Amino acid sequence: MYVYLCKTLIHVIVFQTKDAAKKALVLDGADMDGFYLKIQPYKSNRLHKTDFTPEIIEGYNRIYIGNLSWDITEDDLRNLFSDCKISSIRFGTDKVTGDFKGYAHADFDDGASLNIALKLDQTMVFGRPVRIRCAVPAKEVDKKTSLKPVMKKDERKQIGESAKKKRRTCYVCGVPGHLSSSCPKNVASPGIEK
Repeated sequence: MYVYLCKTLIHVIVFQTKDAAKKALVLDGADMDGFYLKIQPYKSNRLHKTDFTPEIIEGYNRIYIGNLSWDITEDDLRNLFSDCKISSIRFGTDKVTGDFKGYAHADFDDGASLNIALKLDQTMVFGRPVRIRCAVPAKEVDKKTSLKPVMKKDERKQIGESAKKKRRTCYVCGVPGHLSSSCPKNVASPGIEK
């Protein structure tokens, strides 16, 4: 059971037993140094995300590949899909900066290759589980990024690797290559839920 206390900020407190939470609820309206406590059961108002999974469209053999490592190359993706007949791979980049955005699209020659590729969803590549879904045809999506091949590491250094590396570095441990939300050092304390 969750209970929050409000002074000037909202706090969520997790109790180990229901009895302890019920005792805290009794303190609703209590005076604390001139401030009155407002204690209520926690009610989540966040909507749960639905897992958007587009259906296979006959003849449209393109997949979306997400949660990619910043260091991935086209050869790495071709190795992942070695049992598939790939016609092209394009990496998602920012239109303005040209920075790689952590996803790619791959086109296949046939539907059989598409089905094989979809079965590789959540395969670990460079320590990250890649997300593989059917791509949505372009006419149904507002294009916010351009799809271009990722530059080689030597080309990145010429443009200013230091600025890109700063954004790609984990804020928790300082190691590049993963986000702070998936950092192995970012482990919640027991009994506390986020």
